[in-house]
Amino acid sequence: MGTDGKAPLKVGSAAMIANTMSCLKDWRRDPKGKHDCPNCGKPGVVITDRSARPMAEWYHFHCDACGLDDSLCVPMPTHRPLL
Repeated sequence: MGTDGKAPLKVGSAAMIANTMSCLKDWRRDPKGKHDCPNCGKPGVVITDRSARPMAEWYHFHCDACGLDDSLCVPMPTHRPLL
């Protein structure tokens, strides 16, 4: 739940997607480190890789501080064999 007791916060705007992708980039470099939440900026966001490769990468973001609780899909290019 969000900090106000309402529904969980979702990644919904272009700016939020950009912040989330930046956070994901940092996480990929250091998956065990503490990372700042893409919404509130506080450290401790939990990122879980729920990918279904080879079609897409799925990452779940959860922050107790602000209530962020959403997943982000990163499509992957498909391999097409030459005919």
